[in-house]
Amino acid sequence: MDERASFRDKLLDYVKREYKVPMSSLPTLQQSKLMSRFYVIEVLRRTDSQLVPEDEEDIDLAIVDGSGDCGVDFIWKEGERVLILQSKYHSKKSDPKPDEFDGFRDVLNRLYAPDRAKVNRQLLEALDSSDWLTDRSNCIF
Repeated sequence: MDERASFRDKLLDYVKREYKVPMSSLPTLQQSKLMSRFYVIEVLRRTDSQLVPEDEEDIDLAIVDGSGDCGVDFIWKEGERVLILQSKYHSKKSDPKPDEFDGFRDVLNRLYAPDRAKVNRQLLEALDSSDWLTDRSNCIF
């Protein structure tokens, strides 16, 4: 694929190549999860490989998107660094709305003392392994 291809084009190509289906045929939640996976593997791994898991199974475990995710789609702790990612897949005709980003800006406040009964298990496990006094969070929208 042309190096000048857009992120969207590369994402769509990745999904078609790896999953043998067009992105548009997938449910919204699956689209979001695949976008997070693609971003971690194809972008972050190339720019800061120490921040993301090497094993693709660990990448899948770090995707917490869905009910009870507190606005987090991916969370991974490596050493004293915590990567928090929010992915928003939009059609080509639609841009993210400002309130989507505004909601993400408050993610650390939501994660600091969440209502544990409303947070999904994967996210709780990641939060329980984090140290709010010493860990450094990298938040990407």
